[in-house]
Amino acid sequence: MDQLLLKGPTDYQSGFWLSYKYNGQLCRASSTETKCFSNVKTVADEKKLVITLEHTPPDSVEKIMGFRVELWSYESPMLLIKHTSTNLSKAPIEDLKLFNLMDFDLGGATSYKDDTGAFDPEEGIMRVCDGTPLCVAMASRPSPNGWEISAPTKLRLTDEERDLKKNLEAGPKDIASGLQWNLGNLEAGASRSVCIAMTVGQTVEEVNELLPRAWQRFDEKMQ
Repeated sequence: MDQLLLKGPTDYQSGFWLSYKYNGQLCRASSTETKCFSNVKTVADEKKLVITLEHTPPDSVEKIMGFRVELWSYESPMLLIKHTSTNLSKAPIEDLKLFNLMDFDLGGATSYKDDTGAFDPEEGIMRVCDGTPLCVAMASRPSPNGWEISAPTKLRLTDEERDLKKNLEAGPKDIASGLQWNLGNLEAGASRSVCIAMTVGQTVEEVNELLPRAWQRFDEKMQ
């Protein structure tokens, strides 16, 4: 599970990202960029992993954002993720955006170039499949405000591009997928969480059927 938080060898953007404004300055933080964070703590057992980080922007001496990721998976084709952002500063955080960028490479080294991705805006579900057969579905609470399915080299966040492109499908080709949540403003000491359920199966029907069970497990294990 901790592989979700590691930078890939290709230097693609991946994992969880935050973009926010603090004292008029635009700040960006990634869970894969260790230079951004201090006080990294990891607590793990056989079923759950909890990682906490604190972000200090380059021009600040003060810790601004707390970054907590909980992951749970145990003997089932599902992964449950809870991401919590906390304002550690004494001033408000404005226009907070959370991103989850994933490059699944379904089928491994011999098959990842024929992946297809589709986002359903009514259901708020991202699905990525290939002909192996293998399929992944991602749903969230709250539903995403933005999404994108692009080549891994093109799925990138910058200070100028703070929103995903909202295209609904891409492939078959090598793709990465992104989800975005607009979390608004955070007063000092306040927190906001996003919950993600991810299921894996051989068909779209199978991953869809697993999602209600995943949310049931979420309510049991992650609240």
